[in-house]
Amino acid sequence: MIIQFPNPNLILSSKQAAVLLSKSPRIIVAGGRGSGKDFLGINWAILHSLRIYASRKAGGAFPRAGATVKVGFLSPTEKHLDETFDQFCDLFPKEIPNRIYVSEPRRCIVFNGDLTFHFYNINESLRGKGFDITQISELINLRNEEDYFKIVEPCINRPMHEGLCFIQSSTGGLFDNWFQKAQKKDAYWGMFDPHHLVTYDNPYITANEIIMLEAKKKTQEYMFRCENMAELFVRKPPSEAIIGETIFTPNQISDAMVSEAEDYLTTPNFSIGCDLAFLGDDEALFITIHIPTKTVVHIEAYQKTTNKQLKEIFEKLYRQWNNPQFYVDCTAPKQSAFYETELCSLPFYNRINRTIIRASSDRFSKFADNFTKDHLVRILENRVINNSIRFPALPLLDANGSYLDIDAFDFNKLPHVGEQNQKQNFLNLYDQLLDVKRKTDTKQGKEIYWYVKGDRVGKDDYFDSLILAQRGLPIMAQSNDNWNNVQKNLSGFWN
Repeated sequence: MIIQFPNPNLILSSKQAAVLLSKSPRIIVAGGRGSGKDFLGINWAILHSLRIYASRKAGGAFPRAGATVKVGFLSPTEKHLDETFDQFCDLFPKEIPNRIYVSEPRRCIVFNGDLTFHFYNINESLRGKGFDITQISELINLRNEEDYFKIVEPCINRPMHEGLCFIQSSTGGLFDNWFQKAQKKDAYWGMFDPHHLVTYDNPYITANEIIMLEAKKKTQEYMFRCENMAELFVRKPPSEAIIGETIFTPNQISDAMVSEAEDYLTTPNFSIGCDLAFLGDDEALFITIHIPTKTVVHIEAYQKTTNKQLKEIFEKLYRQWNNPQFYVDCTAPKQSAFYETELCSLPFYNRINRTIIRASSDRFSKFADNFTKDHLVRILENRVINNSIRFPALPLLDANGSYLDIDAFDFNKLPHVGEQNQKQNFLNLYDQLLDVKRKTDTKQGKEIYWYVKGDRVGKDDYFDSLILAQRGLPIMAQSNDNWNNVQKNLSGFWN
């Protein structure tokens, strides 16, 4: 059903009309691409601002003395704010005279001094701001819920203001949780009237666009469900995982495997890579390499560790492996704080080496503990290819799904094997080695390297521990290469 509004340019489908006809002072819309959510939000703000303005001019009640009607358009991104401003100027009724444009310095439109429209980026300072009507776009881009209640909500729920609010966004991230709470009438978000729009709800959609949508549904189902159907909590299937350059192949890993265990404790010289994790984070991983034989001999994984537990693990590993070298990832603030406050108090602190892993590959840092992740990974690639690192042998699937012909490794001959299931831990490591990919993205003119497992960035705890542990191995000699090429290609020496 198509509804014709008094404004001849405002044609809506019944689902779109239900949004504008809602009597709730607060509305939240989950909308697919091209569903008209921006169009509705701006028109909703215009319609209510003119309604309140006309009521006050006719002698209606003012919430505060001498009040103007203040309308705020908020967005977390500058690009979307520019689009909102342009669309507002197109949609505001042209027959209303005396529009004045001013700057404050954020763009502001003033009508007769009594009706003002303000456009703000949520990341700017909004302290002290308050609006009678607030229209908020694309909350999917808001960093966290705290920012909403600290910055946005005070603008809406301000004393002596009308308190009307319209939120619209694509689905994803925190917004999915908020919209679901609105549907369930749960706590704060239960005060919002929820509406769900899909691309097909746009009355202007053409037959050709529908054909393209059906084709997209068949070939890119995940994107179709997220972008066009605005479904909540959609997970990307493996078939549409992030595509990147595969780093290792089953044959490369199998070539680096050894079937016979040695008595590694007769020459106790070990390097341990440590990827820390805390309560609520991923697993804390500790991978031990026997330096004389260049063999990965032990893996320990711990879930939901506290500072106290992590410190005890370091003390245990120090005793077990007879004064090893530790290489710890201290990139994140929590990790760095743990290194500086907890690890510094250990008597073997001089054996603990910190590592800062940067994403950008534009240049090397002058600090010895500062590396790009790509630099570390390319060194591991060289070690695997040149047989300068070795792994216990376990059957692997090749590209055709067949098991490679590999003699199994007797894990019972490894030291300290009884504490955790070493075979399973090594299977997890091989899984990440074979699954991890390098994806190059351009950001502000720099290359950023993401290492991804499946469809999620960051599932690489075992992998990270390994590239840290290899720092204890001798520097690889590079033939037919010089320092400039090493620096350019992010391979070779550490410093």
